[in-house]
Amino acid sequence: MNPPTNADIRWKQRFQNFDRAFLLLREIWIDMLNRRNLLSHTYDPAAFEKAVEAIAEHYLAALSEVRGHLADRARA
Repeated sequence: MNPPTNADIRWKQRFQNFDRAFLLLREIWIDMLNRRNLLSHTYDPAAFEKAVEAIAEHYLAALSEVRGHLADRARA
């Protein structure tokens, strides 16, 4: 068996960084995924508006936080 390459190691590190960031905000991520799943089968304008509000109030900040965390880790 060949030893892992630098690319293999970098990929593993990126995956671990994403995993850590995901766990930091797991409740928000789970809610976001559940709403996404609901919306993929919903054509109700009220449900759509609720989803838009949730995106603006909760999810954008969570995604920004994860992005910042991953960017910090990438620089390290």
